[in-house]
Amino acid sequence: SYLPLIIAKRESEEINKKQQNRYPALYDVLVYRPTLIRFYEHVYSEWSPENLLFYLSATSFEIDWTERAYKEEIAIKDVRLEAFAIFSMFLSLEAEKPVNLSSLTTHNIHQHFSSKHYEKLYQDTTK
Repeated sequence: SYLPLIIAKRESEEINKKQQNRYPALYDVLVYRPTLIRFYEHVYSEWSPENLLFYLSATSFEIDWTERAYKEEIAIKDVRLEAFAIFSMFLSLEAEKPVNLSSLTTHNIHQHFSSKHYEKLYQDTTK
């Protein structure tokens, strides 16, 4: 082995140990079911559960549809229907569980969902 590399690696590990945060990264909490459940319980009791539910819904949407697209041909109507359901639940003006996003993000999302691709979905949900 090359001694300077070994020394540099040890020094780097020591620095990393000293700088480590006592809290795990949010990603690590959310991907491990037991910590996700504890985190959800905490957010639900102390803060706004809508934000966590929105995050989980959007993440699940992205992962599920990406995986399905690799395995099979998917119908864009089904993708839009699920996306519109998330929009309706969290982001529309009549949302059951509204989340707070920046005005620019909200404007862009509303503009997207007011496009012709979503007209029929919107009309079907307002009947």
